[in-house]
Amino acid sequence: MLNRFEASRRTQLSPKDFEETVTLAPALALPFDAALFGQAANNGQMVGEAAKNHKAVEQIKAFAVLLLGRAPVTRKAGAKAGKPAFGQRLLGWLKR
Repeated sequence: MLNRFEASRRTQLSPKDFEETVTLAPALALPFDAALFGQAANNGQMVGEAAKNHKAVEQIKAFAVLLLGRAPVTRKAGAKAGKPAFGQRLLGWLKR
């Protein structure tokens, strides 16, 4: 992962040079966006909360999926996080 990519173009290696040197392609080249990360830090939020549809957020999500090796879990509308609905718990108990 290349973090703060394009922060200072004069002194940094290009992704191509990095790949040739290390002989590995970077899985993610996260660009430097001071406004986005600064806003999230000042508001006490995660970057994904501050700007849900930002390109950097989408890249971070894709990187997390790559690291975990599985697709993200989606919740049904109205379901609480971490706890299955009462009907699902009851059916799970009956199946035992």
